[in-house]
Amino acid sequence: MPPHYARLGRYIAQLPEGLASFPECEAKASVHRRVVDYSGLALTGLPPELQRLIDEPPTHSTWIPQCQSLALLLATLDAVNLDQEAEVKWIRKASTHVFSSPMYRILMWAATPRTLFKGAHMRWSAFFRGSNLEAEVGDGQAYITLCSPEALFTRDLAGVFENVLAAATNFTEEGDGSLALDEYVPGAIRYRGAWR
Repeated sequence: MPPHYARLGRYIAQLPEGLASFPECEAKASVHRRVVDYSGLALTGLPPELQRLIDEPPTHSTWIPQCQSLALLLATLDAVNLDQEAEVKWIRKASTHVFSSPMYRILMWAATPRTLFKGAHMRWSAFFRGSNLEAEVGDGQAYITLCSPEALFTRDLAGVFENVLAAATNFTEEGDGSLALDEYVPGAIRYRGAWR
């Protein structure tokens, strides 16, 4: 693994079966394709399973192994190589790029933070299978739990998805919400959302 793919290397090393782990968990190819497209970078030197997804991209609607999709997100962040503050902004903009695609715009259209949280599972399932978001929605706040096999979402990815979910919360003009990582528990990562 080239040294500039540090987070990717750590992620693969902790997966129980490497990039073949958790075959029951899948992601739409559109997720990594839109993020890599947004980066404007040509990713090279990746493990063969990942390089194939870059060199011979499946259609946007194809389901691929979720751990490979997540690995490509980390590889892209490694390649973009920004400091923490700039990376947060980049992830949020890249996420908005994904949400604004014709494939997903209808899911996000006219949604308020409250309706996004209430429909978290349905929206998540448009992108991922085998992991899910469970939401407890109250007055002005919600707790969202990302449930998955323990090694699928690492601490690194919990932070990445804090920014992905924050971008979703504020995708529309009515997006006056906030979202932050509340507790990292492998397999049950909890976020707290709030809105005015």
